Amino acid sequence: MKKIIVFILLILFVSNKSYGCSCSEKPSIKYNFSEADQIFIGKIIKIDGSNYDESGQKINFYTVEILESFKDDFYKLTKRKFRTIVSSNVGSCDYNFILGKVYLIYANSSNDLLSCSMCSRTELIDRIKKSELEELKKLKIEAEKEENQIKIVAFKNKFEKEKDLMKGSFDKKSKDYEMIIYSLSGLLILLLILLLKKNRKLRS
Repeated sequence: MKKIIVFILLILFVSNKSYGCSCSEKPSIKYNFSEADQIFIGKIIKIDGSNYDESGQKINFYTVEILESFKDDFYKLTKRKFRTIVSSNVGSCDYNFILGKVYLIYANSSNDLLSCSMCSRTELIDRIKKSELEELKKLKIEAEKEENQIKIVAFKNKFEKEKDLMKGSFDKKSKDYEMIIYSLSGLLILLLILLLKKNRKLRS
C-alpha cells in the first residue's frame, strides 16, 4: 500500500514538473505568422540565468543572433541582428533554449522584451520542414506587398489632402486678388468721375 502511495505521489510530482504547461496542437503557420511580432532563424549565443523575479523564480535571458528574418520591420530597417528573449525557468509555457543551437523562433513583444512560447511553432531548425520555411517566405512577400499597398494608399490620401489644401488656399488667394482688383477698379472709376466733373467745371 505504501509503495502504491509513493508511486502515485511520484507520478503527480513528475506530472506537475513536466507538464506545467498544457498546449493544444500547434497552430497553423499562417496563424502563427499573423500572431507573432517577430519571426526569424536564430542561434543562441549566450544564456544569462542569474536573474530572479519578485517571487524568487529564476529568469533566463537568451541572446540570439538573427540569421534570417521572416517578420520584423525593425530588423529590416536597422539590420541589427541581436535579440534578447526572456523566459521563466519553470512552471510556465516559456520556451527554454539550448546554448549554441539554431532555432526557428516565433517571438512576441511585450514592454520592449521578447518572449517565446512552447505552444508556438518554435523549434530546432533541424526539426523544421522545408515546406514551413517556404511558406514563411511566401507570407513575408505577401505581407510586404500589403504593407507597400497601404503605404501607397496613405501617400495618395496625403497627396490628395495636401492638394485640396493648396487648392483651397489658391481659391482663397484668388478671391482676395479679385476683391483687390474690384476695389482698385472702383477707386479708378471714382477718380475718373471726379476728374471729369472737375474738367467740366473748369470749362464752364
